Amino acid sequence: YCVFDTRADIVIKNALTIKEGVIFKFAQNCSLDIWEDENGSLNGTGFILTSIRDDEHGGDTNGDEDISEPDDADWEGLWYTGDGYHGFYNDLNQNEAVVLYNDDSKIEDDNPND
Repeated sequence: YCVFDTRADIVIKNALTIKEGVIFKFAQNCSLDIWEDENGSLNGTGFILTSIRDDEHGGDTNGDEDISEPDDADWEGLWYTGDGYHGFYNDLNQNEAVVLYNDDSKIEDDNPND
């Protein structure tokens, strides 16, 4: 798994494939910003984006045993900029990738050309 305690920016110039079973955990007020250029593509199924408080996926990452529990809007969410946004968003909606405990309103397209 991978833990983010600040906003994470990913710039995709060619192809990025996220393998099945990979878990990304986010601390409060963190987000994942994905930037895809015209030659880039993001692929992957079965990966998880979740809160650092989520002990069910990836174990007790924050080391507090059962003191904290994940809740809606624990982390900010996902921004995607690029031509592949709609395909990526559809993958998320089809449960090929799982997004948990984020601010649902923050899964959005930042592409001004859409």
